[in-house]
Amino acid sequence: MRLRECLREGWRNVASGTSRATLLAATLGLLLVALSVADGAAVARLDAQAQAYRASGAAIRVATAQKAINPDACDALSSVEGIESAGALREASPLSLAALGGLTVPAFEVTQGLLRVVGASHAETPGAFVSETLAARWSVEPGDTIATDRGAFTIAGVYPYTERDGRDPRFANAVLLPALAAGRFDACLAEVWPSTSSRDGLLRGTADGTDGKPGGASVSLLNQSFGTTWEGSAEFEARVTRFAPVAAAVLGAVLGVGAVVRRRLEFSAALHVGVRASRLAVIVGTESAIWAVAAASGALSAAAVVGAFLSRGTLATTLTASALTCAAGALAAVGGAVAAVGTLRESRLFRHFKNRA
Repeated sequence: MRLRECLREGWRNVASGTSRATLLAATLGLLLVALSVADGAAVARLDAQAQAYRASGAAIRVATAQKAINPDACDALSSVEGIESAGALREASPLSLAALGGLTVPAFEVTQGLLRVVGASHAETPGAFVSETLAARWSVEPGDTIATDRGAFTIAGVYPYTERDGRDPRFANAVLLPALAAGRFDACLAEVWPSTSSRDGLLRGTADGTDGKPGGASVSLLNQSFGTTWEGSAEFEARVTRFAPVAAAVLGAVLGVGAVVRRRLEFSAALHVGVRASRLAVIVGTESAIWAVAAASGALSAAAVVGAFLSRGTLATTLTASALTCAAGALAAVGGAVAAVGTLRESRLFRHFKNRA
C-alpha cells in the first residue's frame, strides 16, 4: 500500500466508525479535562492564598527608626526589583474633630509612596486620607470636608484597612496627611513580593547611620499572623498535581494500546493478506492521531473555560500546564497505539479467531 492510501484508509476507518474514534476521543478527553482541571484548581487555590496574604498586609515590611528614616531613600525603594511599593511615615499630633465633640484621632504624615503601599484611592484633590472604616463611621467620601482643631481638611481619598486580620491596628482608625519629603521620618514601609527577608538590608539602609555606617533600623512585618515569608513558590513546585502530564501520558498510552488490542484479530488478518507492518502502523497512527488530537483540543478548550472561572490571574499558568498535559496525553496515545502494532503477529491470527468475543 502506498503512503497516501494508508492515510486514506485511516481516515475511512475513523469516518465509518470502525476505529471507535468517537468513544476513544471522548474517553481520552474526559481524562485530560479531569487532570487539567485538578491542576488548575490547585494553582487557583495557591493564587487565592497569595492574594489573601498580600491583602492582609503580610507582605509589607516595616523598618523603624525614630526620626532617622530618609523619606527620599525610602520612596526610591519602589524601583528595586521585588519591591512593589515603598513609602515613609511619621507620627503627627492627633486631630481633634469639632463635629464629633472634640474626639481625637491619630494622624500620620506620609509620603506619596506610603499612600501606594496602603492602596489609597487616587486623589482628585489634595487633602487627607482616611481608612474605609473611618469613612463609613463618619459618613464621608472623597471631596467632603471635615473641621478639625487645625482647620478644615478635605477628604482626598480612602484606603482599605482593617485590624481584624492581625495587622498593625494603628492605621485602621487614623488620618494620613501627605507631607513634603522634608526632615526625617519614623518608619519606612515596603511591600516586598514575593515576600522575603532578602530586601531587609535595603530597608535598614533608609535610616541615617553614624560614621558612614548604615542605620540601625529594626525590620518587622505589618502583619505577623501569616509568618515571615511566603512559601508559595515552594508549594507550587511541590503540588501533587504537577504530575498531571505524567498521568496523562500513562493513561493515553494505555488507551492507545487498548484500541489496538481490541482490534487484534482485524490487524492480524491484514498482516495475513500481505499488508506490511510499517503500513499498518501508518494506518493506526492516522486513526489514533485524529481522535487523540480531537480529544486534546476539546480538553484544552474546556480547561481554559474552567481555568478562567477559577482564577483569571492564573489563567496563563493554568493554560500552559493544561497544554502540556493534553499534549502528553495525545502523543502518548498515538505512540502507544503505534507501538502496539509492533506486537501483532500474523501467526496469531487463528488464535485470535478462536478467542474472539
